[in-house]
Amino acid sequence: PETMGKASQLGSLGEILDLCLLDERLIPVLDFGHLHARDLGALNTPADFRAVLDKLISALGYERARHFHAHFSRIAYTDKGEKRHMRFNDPGYGPDFALLAPLLLEYGLEPVIICESNGSQADDALIMKRQWEQARDERMEKTNHG
Repeated sequence: PETMGKASQLGSLGEILDLCLLDERLIPVLDFGHLHARDLGALNTPADFRAVLDKLISALGYERARHFHAHFSRIAYTDKGEKRHMRFNDPGYGPDFALLAPLLLEYGLEPVIICESNGSQADDALIMKRQWEQARDERMEKTNHG
């Protein structure tokens, strides 16, 4: 089950986690663009992303949550939620993967992340890979010099 981008749809984070509790074979798809749009621009800080990850782990337990599935893109939204997926080079849209990447490393999470950018999936996936590598390198540097 996947989080959805409009409040009128079944698919809030809580609803998806509740569905996953019905059967241990169900693993949530956290679409961070959808979560951002559904709550009208809610993912703007590391604390915002941390709250999502904490809720995921609290509901499913760490081992089950560790390998969740995710979709990521920037997104345009209206007061009703998701309007359309955007590209990373479209200015003024969120969420920002650079805020999520360090938290994935901190928590030791290993999700499968699918880029759903509008027409630029390969380019934007490469940007996300580079942002993750930068976060990994910064974490390793802090560990080695901390």
